[in-house]
Amino acid sequence: MLSLKELDNAELGYIYRDYIINTFPDDEVTVWSMIMDQKKKGIYLTLGIRDQEKLIGYAFFRQDSGGLGLLLGDCYSILPQYRGRGYTARVYRLLTEYFSDKTAMFVEIEDPFRKEDPAEKQRMLDRMKYFEKAGMRDGFVSVRLCGVDYRLMLFPVGGEISPEKLREYYERIYQDVVDQDELSRILYFYEAADQ
Repeated sequence: MLSLKELDNAELGYIYRDYIINTFPDDEVTVWSMIMDQKKKGIYLTLGIRDQEKLIGYAFFRQDSGGLGLLLGDCYSILPQYRGRGYTARVYRLLTEYFSDKTAMFVEIEDPFRKEDPAEKQRMLDRMKYFEKAGMRDGFVSVRLCGVDYRLMLFPVGGEISPEKLREYYERIYQDVVDQDELSRILYFYEAADQ
């Protein structure tokens, strides 16, 4: 039976050291000190994904500090030794149930519509289709954050959300992380015509 449980600091250190920094590109890895600081503030969730109490993966989320019920997926993965067993779709359903009371839950994926190389674009489109097959939907928002182009995908919680509202929610999450001056330097929303 799959379950979600907050990771203790030892488990979190193990996941971060042995998996996150070795799996994700450097520009997509949240710095350890930032994770710990945001956890102390109550705006960062570090969930362990368990099957019969065995740790098989992790799902990290930023949440807003204002109680709006906003969640942004920061990183998620099934540990390599457990991949290929059909966990991903089941975990997405579990996350949707676990966070069913939230206003919005979304993730950043590399934006296929910003890729020029046809093979790279197709790889990103395939990834987007994978997320859609798992139950997410395109939020129709393209954004550049810290020099990386993302497309926002929504989990099916909280009802319909317009692209304008999603932009507002996305910016709200990062207002808890960096000050407004820095945010205006690192965050850019593409216009609908540019998407």
